[in-house]
Amino acid sequence: MFLAAFGGVLCVTFAFIRPASADTSRIVSVYADGQKRVVTVSGSTVGAALSEAGIEAGAGDLVEPKPDTVIPQGFFNVNVYRSRPVTVHDGVNDKTINTALQSPRLIAEAAGITVYPEDTYGTEVATDFTDGHVGQTVTINRATPVVISSDGQQRVVRTQQKTVGQLLDERDVALGPQDTVVPPRETAITPGLVIQINRVKDVVLTSNEPIARTVQTIKDDSLKLGESKVETEGSDGNKLSTYRVHYTNGSESSRVLLSQQITTQPVTKVMRVGTKAD
Repeated sequence: MFLAAFGGVLCVTFAFIRPASADTSRIVSVYADGQKRVVTVSGSTVGAALSEAGIEAGAGDLVEPKPDTVIPQGFFNVNVYRSRPVTVHDGVNDKTINTALQSPRLIAEAAGITVYPEDTYGTEVATDFTDGHVGQTVTINRATPVVISSDGQQRVVRTQQKTVGQLLDERDVALGPQDTVVPPRETAITPGLVIQINRVKDVVLTSNEPIARTVQTIKDDSLKLGESKVETEGSDGNKLSTYRVHYTNGSESSRVLLSQQITTQPVTKVMRVGTKAD
């Protein structure tokens, strides 16, 4: 809008400006074949961007993100992983597959090999394939399976540790001050080893215990032979005993008497037994 005065009259003039066209280009970094290419593309998907960049994904190749992923405006990264031969070494067993996967664990699983979270892997570039391809070798370093027996349960665990003590520390196995480990902590880990955790504790217990009454027998010639009569019933006494009780895995294995106090004296039972002949 422009303002101008002519002969005391204010004139207003409107000027219309055409908006600039929206920029629909996208800047994409493509990592493929060991190279990084930064290209500006107009396509809206990863597949279209690869096509504009002149990069072709072959059968078995892996594109991340997937080709149908929509690219937002601005900077965006795309990775193209080429399928290559990979030999998986699992002990004395080898298996070769063609794959674009990068994770050694996923490669081993794609080869139909069962792996465990504790297994580790080594990788190397391989050039000894008969067709001249450059590939890869994946070596599975197997964790050793052992059995931990504790608290009434047995569980199989796998470990890369070398000794019993290192495994127990790795698994955060809590040990009481008197608990024992068989075999000892310095024992080397071997397949199938059974590690016994013995829970040991001493407890001081106090209990009331009866004191059996004694029986006094009096011969009575006023009673026929074979007859008897209770003259005094008597009663049992009571004592307070304190023990140190030793428990192993929840079961009592020994006890030691620490102190004893008689709280009630027993009263003797008196019996009269007949001696009179018929």
